[in-house]
Amino acid sequence: MPKIDLERPLNEPAVPAREAASQILRDIAANANEWKGFALHLNLGELGLPDVGYVAIPIRLEIAGEETEPRHQMKLTIHARRSAEVFPVFHGAIGLDSSGPSGSQIWLAGEYELPMSGLGAFFDKAIARNGAAKTLENFLTDLTEAIAARVEKRELAFARYRLFGTGD
Repeated sequence: MPKIDLERPLNEPAVPAREAASQILRDIAANANEWKGFALHLNLGELGLPDVGYVAIPIRLEIAGEETEPRHQMKLTIHARRSAEVFPVFHGAIGLDSSGPSGSQIWLAGEYELPMSGLGAFFDKAIARNGAAKTLENFLTDLTEAIAARVEKRELAFARYRLFGTGD
């Protein structure tokens, strides 16, 4: 099974970033709020085709548990929502580590099973050009951007409250 180990820097403190990541992943798993119908995606250009769009695969994300010590992580499994037998299945974890007082690092690690044994591995390497790994990279990028947006929105709300909620 191919392994994956990805990291992205975040310009957000670890504690609010962990809260945001946890809530976003739980919303994806529950198919709730703005994450209803969430899909992994792969640009056609990454497949060696004309870059005129993308392939979207709606997913079912299952959270097996969340740990805070010694390292923050959420164990998860990602399946395609429809025709799961023809798409890879990811088993792994995602977490956030502190990288200073105002920064953090998000990571995604695990392995994915390719469908149809050797034929699936051949398709992923030769035709899809490691499409499964690229799709997981896109997932981590999307999640990183969503965490930053959620933390910034929260901080702006707190700033407005402190600025206008003083009673003066």
